Amino acid sequence: MFISLGYLSIKMLIPILIPVIYTIRHILLDTLDKKFFGDKEKKHHSVFLHTFLVSISYSINIILYIVEYKITQSDIKKIQEKEFDNQLIIEKLKIKKKKKKYRILFLILLSFFNFFNYLFYDILEIFKPDDYNKILFYPLSIPVYFIITAYMSFLFLNYKFYFHQKTSMIISLILSICLFAILIIYIIYKEKKNISLTSFLFLIEFIGIKSLRYILFVFGKLFIEKMFVSHIKLMAFLGIFGIVFSLIGNSLSFLIKMNFVENPDKNDFFKIENGKKRLKTIFDSWGNFDVFTCLILIGIILLWFVENYVVWFCISTFSPNHFTIYSSISSIFALIIELIDNDYSFWLISSVFLILCGIFISTLIFNEIIIIRFYKMDINTNVEINRRQKEEKQNIKIRNSDTNNSNNNDLTENSFNSEISNKNGRDSKISFKSD
Repeated sequence: MFISLGYLSIKMLIPILIPVIYTIRHILLDTLDKKFFGDKEKKHHSVFLHTFLVSISYSINIILYIVEYKITQSDIKKIQEKEFDNQLIIEKLKIKKKKKKYRILFLILLSFFNFFNYLFYDILEIFKPDDYNKILFYPLSIPVYFIITAYMSFLFLNYKFYFHQKTSMIISLILSICLFAILIIYIIYKEKKNISLTSFLFLIEFIGIKSLRYILFVFGKLFIEKMFVSHIKLMAFLGIFGIVFSLIGNSLSFLIKMNFVENPDKNDFFKIENGKKRLKTIFDSWGNFDVFTCLILIGIILLWFVENYVVWFCISTFSPNHFTIYSSISSIFALIIELIDNDYSFWLISSVFLILCGIFISTLIFNEIIIIRFYKMDINTNVEINRRQKEEKQNIKIRNSDTNNSNNNDLTENSFNSEISNKNGRDSKISFKSD
């Protein structure tokens, strides 16, 4: 067989929820923008809103962390009751206290990183050019996040790149460039629209800022492994500090005011006060929220909570590279939905879908969920490495068995010769006496 499956488990089915929840959550966010803030291309809410919502969703993990903490403390107490109070245990507790300080420091830094990544991503929308086309974001973002995550895992998590993984990365990048070229040609020649340099640079900045989030996932995995911290505790702290940073950021926005500009911005994130304007805060949006809006917001928060939990479960249980598989599915869904909403032609949607499937298959090959068995692409996969190790162990057992049998045969032969020699010796003594 040219194609086979790698190691699969039931746990790998859980992250399939990521693209499903991601799609539903974005539909709700677009509904929120369309129904209550004008339309999804002209947003009138605060740039702090999405960051505040994701921080609240993370903070729900505090409940799970309290349960986890009580269970852990109960287990530790049982272990300590069995141990003796000696100097070794005292030194062990001192090391734990030192590690605790480092844990808190790293948790604050990761929370700071996470908060400002979401915030800067939303603030960048203020500067979105008029000719920016959202569909160009996905064909470039999928391989960029895929390659960045793989490279950062190589640097910090000591993951190795083998031939099949390098090949899948190259194929993914080539397919992405082809898809990007097809979309640009279609926009320019079919839709008769120009793509300015400003729009292209904005696209690169947009992708660059979000790519930092994937670097965060690698650091989070490193933190979980080195500091022996659960992903639940990490998410709880991301939520706590995210809310604190959100409130601080909203408070500071009252103090930062800019000169009034007569021409309003396309994305009206500003509020005019006394001839000057400032960034709208989350408190400025409360007046626009009725009961149905609040229900949508609660739905978004709960979906974000489940999505983030599954994301970090995938990262902590498997790897950040495995997460890119499900992330690419999310991007495929989002791009196809965007093309359908904008009434693009059937042949374009079909072409895009086929190329995106090729990119998705590349991620499966990289993570050895699919194994290609030709041109030596399967030699360094876990399945083949484990098979060779088992064969080597079996060969060693056989060699040891043959050696033991040979030694036993030699021992038996020596014993037999010894008995004959002893018997001959006794016979000679007997014959000597008889003489």
